[in-house]
Amino acid sequence: MRAFVEAFVPGRRVLVVLAAAFAGLLASAAPAATLVCGPINANTTWDLAGSPYKLTCDVHVLSGAILTIDPGVTVEFNPGTTLVVQDGRLVAEGGFAGVITFKSFDATNKGNGIRVSVPTGATASIKQADLMDLNFAVQLMCCGVPNAGPPVVIENCTFSNNIYGVQGYSGGTQSQWVTIDDSIFVGNIYAIDSADKFVSDSSFYSNTNAIFNVERMTIQDCIFQANDTAISTPGNGYQVEVLRCSITNNNNGIVRAPNVRRCTITGNNVGVLMSIQVPVECNDIHSNNVANLQIQGSVSLNVGNNWWGTTSTSAIDAGIIDGFDQTGLGFAQYTPVLTGPWNTTSTCMCTTPSVTTQPVSQTVYNGQTVTFTVAASFVGAPTYQWRRNGVNLPLWSPRFGFSNAASLTINPVAKPGSEPNWTDAGTYDCVITNVCGSTTSNGAALTVNICGADFDQNSTVDVSDIFAFLAAWFAGCP
Repeated sequence: MRAFVEAFVPGRRVLVVLAAAFAGLLASAAPAATLVCGPINANTTWDLAGSPYKLTCDVHVLSGAILTIDPGVTVEFNPGTTLVVQDGRLVAEGGFAGVITFKSFDATNKGNGIRVSVPTGATASIKQADLMDLNFAVQLMCCGVPNAGPPVVIENCTFSNNIYGVQGYSGGTQSQWVTIDDSIFVGNIYAIDSADKFVSDSSFYSNTNAIFNVERMTIQDCIFQANDTAISTPGNGYQVEVLRCSITNNNNGIVRAPNVRRCTITGNNVGVLMSIQVPVECNDIHSNNVANLQIQGSVSLNVGNNWWGTTSTSAIDAGIIDGFDQTGLGFAQYTPVLTGPWNTTSTCMCTTPSVTTQPVSQTVYNGQTVTFTVAASFVGAPTYQWRRNGVNLPLWSPRFGFSNAASLTINPVAKPGSEPNWTDAGTYDCVITNVCGSTTSNGAALTVNICGADFDQNSTVDVSDIFAFLAAWFAGCP
């Protein structure tokens, strides 16, 4: 038996699973496993009555099929077996009725795990699940994302004692990155690797490599503790951001640092190892055991606007390994120095944007112009991204102009059906982001009426269209 409670930790909600006391008194004979193997080519549900489900060979979820795994179900993998989402969909969403468990039948001879074939349009939603003792708990097969949104969504999951927690990459634009939110990674060799992921509000404990050798990734509001290496990159600075993370008591904090802002990096053996010039600013980097900062390579690097636990230059120098300590290394140029923790200084302090004026729903005729506007309060300049039906608009397009400003103007509004696979009608909102976080406005509905002879669009031109015409005329129908 399992009971579920919500424990509130600053900045995150963690699902805590409590084993029932005196479970031995309540235990009954283990249910017989449901053996599964081969293709799934129609919608299928693995329910609690059939649990556990044991893979005796690879299972493939094929085109048009949805495999739904109910809360409380256990899925066991025989050695080397894989649940392949080939070009169908996996929905594995636990809840208060029970978490879903994915694990090897024999932890010493591991099963593989879940593989999602991204180029063929496969998708997976994995929520409130435990994934343990697998070769790769979730593996992404590259490349190209035919769907508009992320191919894999992971929320409120625990990854433990796997070789890889989330492995591989998907390709695609930033809006098509895999999302990993509010999850825990503990005891994995590689918790997350590769590229194309958005990781938020997650915790990493006692992994060999928590975030390993990654590109094209945003890591924000996460906790890293007691890992051998918390975060590493190839050292090319390619689209990796680490924002507002707590990186403490690891062997290495950040290796070959990417963009790092507003993080706390303390208590590690080495806080930051830096090899190329990227923004490492507005952080608290101090009280690390061997070095707060170590330069890798011969290039001198600027690391100004950080708090080193002191304003004494001799004390700051003592915590940095660079060309003053080893011939051939570049030098760390650490001035100007913050005079206190980053969130207390005017240079770095910020607040998450808060919407003060919401966009308003509107009804227009094709050929007219419509403008949506949003306003927000904030400390720290934000960026804006307008979306239609939850999907980012292109940065610029002929009728929409730029989608990265506080106002979005559509000029002219297109007649429904005039453009293949598109209509301007829909729900528009704006995501407002600065270095301290992001917020999304309310959605505003755009309704588009048609100017034409059949004004009431009842497939007949009759006298009622005269009244519709007059209404449109006075409304400004072009």
